[in-house]
Amino acid sequence: MNWEEIRKEYETSSITMKELAEKHGAKLGTLKSRASREKWLSNHDKKVATKKATERKKVATKKVEKIIESNSELKGWEIQFCYEYIKSWNATKSYMKARDVAYSTAAVEGSKLLRKPNIIKAIKDIKKETDTELLISVEDIKREYFKQSFADVTDFVEYGANEIQVHDKHGNPLMNTNGELVTYKDSYVNFKDMSEIDGRLIKEVRMGKDGPVIQLYDKQKAMQELLKLISNDGPSGTEKVVFLSSEEQMEQWIAENGESNGG
Repeated sequence: MNWEEIRKEYETSSITMKELAEKHGAKLGTLKSRASREKWLSNHDKKVATKKATERKKVATKKVEKIIESNSELKGWEIQFCYEYIKSWNATKSYMKARDVAYSTAAVEGSKLLRKPNIIKAIKDIKKETDTELLISVEDIKREYFKQSFADVTDFVEYGANEIQVHDKHGNPLMNTNGELVTYKDSYVNFKDMSEIDGRLIKEVRMGKDGPVIQLYDKQKAMQELLKLISNDGPSGTEKVVFLSSEEQMEQWIAENGESNGG
């Protein structure tokens, strides 16, 4: 199997990992493992990287210019870190977005930044500039709870079983007494590519004793919180509850009926 050609095809075309595996007769798990190990970059990954680089070079808004002027001793990426931190309140993730480094490095360096007086000042300045704006609406919260309520494990992993043919020591297909091919089921579980999933729906990813573990948010709790928000729409809390079966239906309902002013 020519792995160099397979990698080239993946990095220069719009073919998916699954289609690539089927085309070349390779196991999807093996293909994904090799792509991860050798850091293959699909066309999508390259476009995302280019987009991020372009976004960082965009002309700053008046508020951003004001922040930069009052914190001129900071480097550009340090200002970006402060903005990312205001959005997520997570120093590690903010450092990763600002510097494009590994998680282990970001965990250490992000924490160090939060101890610097000039960084703390910039964060406070940014917070002050944005405190007068509504950065998140009730509808935003509803959407997040909606997604958590209906998130499914198949959104994040692919699993199933392949029928594998058994061969003898000479490599010949093994037959049973009825003249039928002998096969067995080989189960598999594969994580979907990061570009295919919404990481905000994952509460935790960790390595367990038997392999990776993905923990989603509590669906029942999310449903309860969503129901509270929907039930409390309107000044008297008497507005009817509308049940929708998908996020697309929710977006359509909002478009037709408008967003709630309550909550």
